Amino acid sequence: PMDGDVLLDGKSIGDYNSRELAKKVAILPQNPTAPGEITVRELVMYGRAPHQGSLFARTTKEDKEIVEWALKETELLSLGGNALSTSLLEMNHIRKSFGDTEVLKEISFSVEEGEVISIIGPSGSGKSTLMKLLLKELDPTEGDIIINKVKTNELNRRQIPYLRRNLGVVFQDFRLLPNKTVYENVAFAMRVIEAPGRIIRRNVPAVLSLVGLGQKGRSYPNQLSGGEQQRTALARAIANNPPILICDEPTGNLDPETAYGIMKLLDDINKRGTTIVMATHARDIVDAMQKRVVTLHKGHIIRDIEKGGYSDEA
Repeated sequence: PMDGDVLLDGKSIGDYNSRELAKKVAILPQNPTAPGEITVRELVMYGRAPHQGSLFARTTKEDKEIVEWALKETELLSLGGNALSTSLLEMNHIRKSFGDTEVLKEISFSVEEGEVISIIGPSGSGKSTLMKLLLKELDPTEGDIIINKVKTNELNRRQIPYLRRNLGVVFQDFRLLPNKTVYENVAFAMRVIEAPGRIIRRNVPAVLSLVGLGQKGRSYPNQLSGGEQQRTALARAIANNPPILICDEPTGNLDPETAYGIMKLLDDINKRGTTIVMATHARDIVDAMQKRVVTLHKGHIIRDIEKGGYSDEA
């Protein structure tokens, strides 16, 4: 602003870097210079500091609605989290049983902001169960799961959708809406959280461009290749700028060349600041990435390598 200051959580907005702001305000992208996305200037619109009057004193009605929505989203996403954890995601002494069958046994690991972690292991090792626990489709029999300082096993049913807003999810079978276009599939994820129309109109083209589908917005899923469908699913998963992206076998239905393109795209998304947790059987891809690898076997973590691949199992 020409005069005065804008305070966010008691601190001048000029003292925040883009990543810090992204944590404070839900709609601010982690790369605010990307084309078509909301910027700090558009978000604040030169509002006056609280001691001078309303934050919205110089904004239009539409700008005010956007900021109010962003602040509401930030409060909802926090879920009152105050767990004593410095990690973005943490699993502590997790056990999961189905009847007398124990599928996960004393699972403990943490994931830091900006990491890429591949969960590998043979069929039946517990990868799918672990992913369902992270998404709170299942609850652990014992132990704690902490996501963004929130103990997920303490959440009630009404709070679960807000937990999942912290998580973008990509599945092996894409799960696109067949009667909606590529644009509409991505926009739908934003409409669910009641994002203002202006945000949707700006961010959907930007995220489609990011995944290489800038010219496919009007196409329907049955008009796309398998790789394009998975790119659409990725665009939908990151449309709301989640801090964590959960990928369950994201290349399982793709040929090797297409799978490599998807993994390259995931690497680009990670470089923008998104943390990625991925369950996969893709040996060649994991070996090529040389990121952190956690190996499951019969429900146990038998190996956790900071930079490795399938070839390190021997």
